[in-house]
Amino acid sequence: VQTPSGGFDWVDGVLVRAASEGKVLLIDEIGLIDPKVLSVVYSLIDGRKELTITANPQRGTIKAKEGFYVVSATNPNAVGVRLSEALLSRFTIQTELTTDWDLAKNKLEVPETIVVASKNLSKKMESGETSWSPQMRELLAFRDLAKLFGTKWAIQNLLASAPEIDRPVASDVFTRVFGEPILPAKI
Repeated sequence: VQTPSGGFDWVDGVLVRAASEGKVLLIDEIGLIDPKVLSVVYSLIDGRKELTITANPQRGTIKAKEGFYVVSATNPNAVGVRLSEALLSRFTIQTELTTDWDLAKNKLEVPETIVVASKNLSKKMESGETSWSPQMRELLAFRDLAKLFGTKWAIQNLLASAPEIDRPVASDVFTRVFGEPILPAKI
C-alpha cells in the first residue's frame, strides 16, 4: 500500500493472513479465476502447506498454521468456468449443493407455483433438456418481487434472467404451471 510520503509498505492479503493465523479462507467463484493466478494457492492447499511470497523476498516463505484450510464455491456449468485437475485434486471434499425446495416453500414462503415450476425445470436440467433452473437466490428474489410488482411481472422477470438459449423451455414450463403464456419481462 502507498504511504503518505509516497513510498510503499507491504501488507499481507487475505490469503497470507488466513494461512498465517490458521483461519478458514472462502474463495467464491473459484472457477472464474484465471488458473495462472489461482496456482499461487496450490502450495498452501496441498501437502506442503506453505507459500513463498516472491513479490516480497523479505517476507519469505510462510507456513500455514493449524486450522488453515480453503473452502471454495463455483457454479461448474456456468459460462467461463475452468476447474483444472490440478485444482480439483487439492480439494479432498467435493459436493454439489442443490436447492432445498421444501425450505423455500415452507420456511421462506416462496409461492408454491414457482417452486413447482423450478422443480420441473430442475428435472429438465438433469435430463439435459435445459442448462438452467432457478436456484434459491432466484426464488427469494421472485418472492420479494412478486410482493412489490405482482406475480406475473416477477415470473416474466425470472424468465428474462434465464440464459437466452434456455428461455423457450423455461417459458413452456412457466406457461404450463401458471396457466397463461409467460414471456420475458420488457420495460
